Amino acid sequence: MTRYCSTGTQHKDYLGIAATGKKVQFEEISIYRIQDALVVEQWCLGDDLYCIEQLKGGGKPRTG
Repeated sequence: MTRYCSTGTQHKDYLGIAATGKKVQFEEISIYRIQDALVVEQWCLGDDLYCIEQLKGGGKPRTG
């Protein structure tokens, strides 16, 4: 399992929101299934609500 912060700039429609050109930052968690020392499956969970808030102008990227 890993926890990390993703960043990016919206250049195309995402989650029903037209491209804004805004930079976003949100946290994600990934869980892996490992078999014979290889990752054979990965599940990711991101904070989509916080991302939407940033794209719509209500939220600001977290610091620290």
